[in-house]
Amino acid sequence: MEAALLAAILGLGFDLLFFTVDLLPTTVPIAVTLALLQARDRHRAPRATELRDRGGAIDLPEPSGRSPAG
Repeated sequence: MEAALLAAILGLGFDLLFFTVDLLPTTVPIAVTLALLQARDRHRAPRATELRDRGGAIDLPEPSGRSPAG
């Protein structure tokens, strides 16, 4: 959901460039959205690894989407 909102905001902002130019590539807002989300995920990943190394509890979902039994 947040990716769609970010892409919409970037797309609408990018559309403002039509006041100055006649032709724009449509893939730029989507590419920027993907780059920003990937950068955010890379920034968050070391924190999870650091907590795991310290013995802190990390509540990650199971791959099947189910909670572990017991």
